[in-house]
Amino acid sequence: MSEEEEIVYSPHVAAAMQSLILFTMLVSTGLMVISIVTAYKVRKGNKEIKLKELVEKTVMDLKKERDKLEVKPINY
Repeated sequence: MSEEEEIVYSPHVAAAMQSLILFTMLVSTGLMVISIVTAYKVRKGNKEIKLKELVEKTVMDLKKERDKLEVKPINY
């Protein structure tokens, strides 16, 4: 009978994978902010952009989404 082999990663490989995931998340967040700002500029035309308010609203929306996705510990 064959047993399932457990894949064990060295700490260096695990750290590299985690840093790659973090880097990907940061890049995608940056691109999302850039696309939101660009869409806002296109929609508003020549009007003044309140960039600080836009970024604050985007950050709050992201925090709300993160809180929805966050796994809560189960208390027994």
